[in-house]
Amino acid sequence: MSCFETLCFLSLTSLFISVMRRFFLVLFLGNFLLISRLHSQNLVSNGSFEDYTDCPEFLAQIELCQEWWGGGGTPDYYNSCAEGGFMSVPSNVLGFQPSFDGVAYSGILAFHQNAPEYREFLMTSLVSPLVVGQQYFASFRVSPSYTIGYRGFCNGLGIRLEMDSASFAEPISVGSPMIYSAQIVSDTSIWTVVSGSFIADQPYRYLSLGNFYTDDETSVISSDGLPPVCAYYIDDVRISADSGFVNSIVEPISIRAMDCADVLWNSLRREIVYSSTTPLEEIIVFDLSSGRVMGEFHTESSMHGSVSLSGGSALFLLVELVFANNQRCYRRLVASQ
Repeated sequence: MSCFETLCFLSLTSLFISVMRRFFLVLFLGNFLLISRLHSQNLVSNGSFEDYTDCPEFLAQIELCQEWWGGGGTPDYYNSCAEGGFMSVPSNVLGFQPSFDGVAYSGILAFHQNAPEYREFLMTSLVSPLVVGQQYFASFRVSPSYTIGYRGFCNGLGIRLEMDSASFAEPISVGSPMIYSAQIVSDTSIWTVVSGSFIADQPYRYLSLGNFYTDDETSVISSDGLPPVCAYYIDDVRISADSGFVNSIVEPISIRAMDCADVLWNSLRREIVYSSTTPLEEIIVFDLSSGRVMGEFHTESSMHGSVSLSGGSALFLLVELVFANNQRCYRRLVASQ
């Protein structure tokens, strides 16, 4: 090969390497910008409640979930890291529900027949203030909890944007959500999507989530004939100017729940009567107001029977049922005299 041919070959090789370097640099930057855009689309930080400072142990501990707090009432936090199953996922004090995204979700009380106008609201700060005049899209997933004493369903669950923060001491007021569910949410086997859009009329900095309607304005049904109490799990909260991001995967996801035992309170004998389709190994009874263990009973793989409470008394009981496969579920009881 002549010196001229060698020089041409080296020049072409250098040009080819330079072009490929630029190509891969552009490809890398394009992917980086795309990934950054996808991660910055949601103006709700920690919208799936996955990040936390500590595992929940009891009700009313939403502050353990990073970026979230109670804007009124005492919202709950559920995470699979919770020991003992009381606040765990999928099985917990209010029922059984795998999370929609990840291993955690929150919980709120949306209506209580015996506590007029009581509401629990979730609250978080937005990643950045909304732009006045900009159209935004919002959505969240909701699933009813379902256990004895909590078998009511209602409508009105929604999202409202706020200029100011709120707290338990200074709760937000009801009225005028940006999006809400006009239909009663009653399917316990799926995560129902609540979604919609709005035009920002102020540079809102906070998001609140709950039932923003009064008792008279809320439609309620009860599935067990008792005064309705409506509690809901909440997951996957989104707000974005990108409709495609918010409305992606909008179909409800079917979930198969583990069957739990039925329990009843016999006030004459002060005993808990249980019936299950799966062998039970143990029953643990708690005083719901204090968390104190009132009794632990080994049931020897039985499916029907009763356990007597002889030590102490409590009005509200939590019954933890441990099955042969070490799965657990929970029932609440009112220990009337």
